[in-house]
Amino acid sequence: MAATLMILKYFLVILLAAFSLFLSAETKKDYKNLFIEADQIKTADFRKFQQIILELEQNRESFTEKQLLELEYFKAYAAGYTGNYSQSIEMFKTLIPKVTEPDFRFKLLTSLANLYSFSRNFPNSFASLFEAFSFENEIKSPEIKEKGFLVAAVIYNLAQLHPEALEHAEVVKKKHTSVKSLCIAEQLIAEAHYSLRNPIDINQINQSIDNCRLNGEMLVADIFQRILPQKLLDEQNYSLAEQQLNKFIPAVESHQYPRLTADYYLFMAKAKFGLHKYSEAEVWLDKTLELSKTLGFTQPLVESYLMLSDIYKKSGNFELALDYYKKYADAEKAYRDDLSEKQLAYQLAKGEVLQKNQKIKLLEKDNSVLTLRNELNQTNTENQQLFIALLTFSIIFLTYFALRTLKSKQYYRLLAENDNLTGISNRFHFTDKVKKILEGSNKLGQIDSFLIFDLDFFKQINDQYGHLTGDWVLQTVVAHSKQFVRNLDVFGRIGGEEFAIYLPACTAEKAALLAEILRDAISQIDYSGSGHPIKMTASFGVTATDRSGYELKKLFRDADHALYQSKHQGRNQVSLFEEV
Repeated sequence: MAATLMILKYFLVILLAAFSLFLSAETKKDYKNLFIEADQIKTADFRKFQQIILELEQNRESFTEKQLLELEYFKAYAAGYTGNYSQSIEMFKTLIPKVTEPDFRFKLLTSLANLYSFSRNFPNSFASLFEAFSFENEIKSPEIKEKGFLVAAVIYNLAQLHPEALEHAEVVKKKHTSVKSLCIAEQLIAEAHYSLRNPIDINQINQSIDNCRLNGEMLVADIFQRILPQKLLDEQNYSLAEQQLNKFIPAVESHQYPRLTADYYLFMAKAKFGLHKYSEAEVWLDKTLELSKTLGFTQPLVESYLMLSDIYKKSGNFELALDYYKKYADAEKAYRDDLSEKQLAYQLAKGEVLQKNQKIKLLEKDNSVLTLRNELNQTNTENQQLFIALLTFSIIFLTYFALRTLKSKQYYRLLAENDNLTGISNRFHFTDKVKKILEGSNKLGQIDSFLIFDLDFFKQINDQYGHLTGDWVLQTVVAHSKQFVRNLDVFGRIGGEEFAIYLPACTAEKAALLAEILRDAISQIDYSGSGHPIKMTASFGVTATDRSGYELKKLFRDADHALYQSKHQGRNQVSLFEEV
């Protein structure tokens, strides 16, 4: 009897142990599924995602080291999703050095690049993006690689580097692993093509939008849908655009996504303006500005100021019209500066990657030469000639790569300094160069001059004949203007259709005379090569260091003031700044 009880006792102990192991395995299995679910729903159902994070946090003692790192990723992602970009960036920066596994590290770096772009830190955004793609070939998960390519396409579209955006989004479209990825890729492709003024198939776009909606991707569908009213507005079909927007806007507002909503409000204002419903357009512009205040210098903000200026000019309120035009000019400059900085950040990051790769190649070749030399030193003297020949070849090879690296640096510096369209200095390089000249002129007491000119009614060229024609006009104006600019002058494009020339050792009167020559030359250009009946004039503002001092900001402001005076007096004029 005692023996039987002992057997039963041991049997119960074994059964309890087995049951405990079974429960433990089931619990781990459940947590593994929770990690998978959290990663899948983090954008589609953020509230549930937060609940899963809390549950995982309460049971972190039972997780592996990799699971703990993944939990930290979820927490960093959640901070960024709720707008705490600085906190999220710091969390990612702390997490990334702990991760060596390529797939996970790629996901972290592309997430960090996305966060940096949201916080408008594009130098770090491109640096993180390029670091991630430096080991792209090591990524095993198609889903993780796919998401990284989509992040890259989003960032490139934000920086208006649309060919690069197309390249990355097309990869996802061809090899997508989910309907959601295909939906996002097609939206990014359409956005890039539209911005590049490439032909787009509206029927295909409508099908893609419907596909997004059928699969529950409502936000992506409404982002995608922006192209439809945009195209109608470009075609001046204001009535149909108004009808579409009345239908679209309630759903867009439900997302509570300010940047997207601001776009739709601006579209409605344009439709109302085109239908001559100016008071209604003003209401929508006020709503656009209210949303845009927290978004920095965006296209909706810039265009709203310009349209309000036009509305007040039509109503005869020239004081308010001029006030809003000044706001437009300031916002447009800031927007262009921001865009130039994004593109400069891309070119510099790309140049650094190329330079780094060239250095690696040089080091590899250098190591090869050292290895050869050590081996050859151990051979018989009859091989010395071979060694000399090999060494000579290696030196030539290294010299070639060094020269190639130097040329690459010069090429990327040229891209970073010059305006891509016109070939003259971009605003960033213009500002940097003029500041250095101003320092020397100030020490010498030398009088330098500064002029700004703006092409009159240039926006109408883009609206009537398209951006390709507008680009042709800008290139033609610059080509003719360069004939009158001295070698020591600095000529730059500082805005869409706004240019500046800095003239060292030149009085204000001489600069005003040059401005008159340029004004006359621009008005006499034969623009028939555009294929359209275009006549172009320009308005000029001129100042000098003996009037405005040696601070570039003050020179800009005073030349701007003179430019506003030229526009206020009817355009196609030159005004010289006079201190009141």
